Amino acid sequence: MVSGPDFRRMMDTNLTGAFIMSQAVLSVSMPAGDAEKNSIVHVSSTRALQSEPGSEAYAASKAGLIGLTHAQAGPGHSFPDCLFVVHLHTSAAAERMMSRLC
Repeated sequence: MVSGPDFRRMMDTNLTGAFIMSQAVLSVSMPAGDAEKNSIVHVSSTRALQSEPGSEAYAASKAGLIGLTHAQAGPGHSFPDCLFVVHLHTSAAAERMMSRLC
């Protein structure tokens, strides 16, 4: 089970970070009336839709990106897209995989 501080760190990194960056980009790069010419791409994960025990924080943060993407879409807003990553090999993923094997 994930701890409260670990859950918060994952949410801050994956969801709050995307929100803050989106707001910053929108405020400087999209003059009124030009929003339709731009895109923001959020990177989610299939874990948002199909997770496993132990991935609560990651799954919740990536599901939140889907909601953020929908909320940012609309007339006068950017056209956000949400990519679903199937698997990325990172050092964190490798450590997690090794801890399960050993």
